[in-house]
Amino acid sequence: MKQIILLALAFAFLQPSHANTEKYATLNGYIMFFSKTSLEDIKAENKQVQVMLNTTTGAMAFKVVMKNFKFAKAAMQDHFNNKQYLDTDQFPTAVFEGKITNLDKVDFAKDGKYAADVEGKLTIRGVSKYVKEKGTVEVKDGKIQLNAVFNVLLSDYKVTIPGNYVNNISNSLQITVSALLSPFTR
Repeated sequence: MKQIILLALAFAFLQPSHANTEKYATLNGYIMFFSKTSLEDIKAENKQVQVMLNTTTGAMAFKVVMKNFKFAKAAMQDHFNNKQYLDTDQFPTAVFEGKITNLDKVDFAKDGKYAADVEGKLTIRGVSKYVKEKGTVEVKDGKIQLNAVFNVLLSDYKVTIPGNYVNNISNSLQITVSALLSPFTR
């Protein structure tokens, strides 16, 4: 059911609302998360993130296949995917649906780097939370680069850390997002 809703939203997002609508997308966005504790650092990267942006409305969406995160250690990857943590069999994707709220400060027709205020709904492990973050939009040679760094609390998304790992895994993860978008053509 969630996949049907997501596909319906993506379809509605991509439908032209008027002749001047500009849509940009990539299938190769990048998300990295990092957790630092006194015992161990945990870092994972995902280079297959789907991203869409409508420059007329500021609407944006990110879809992350959770099993595409890669870790330096196989044991970390196994723990990440199992039921005790992210349960990626039951919750295979994380999704952000939101918009750039200060769209009047971003000139998509002119090369430059712009501060962007972004807000929307982030869904991880079936739990949705309203988030409000800052990022940058860089326009260069007809492409759009989106970047942001922010923190997410695992406990906000009902991810619990077992007692024997509480010193190994931080409740706070630093998330880095980067996506180079090109004009979307059908």
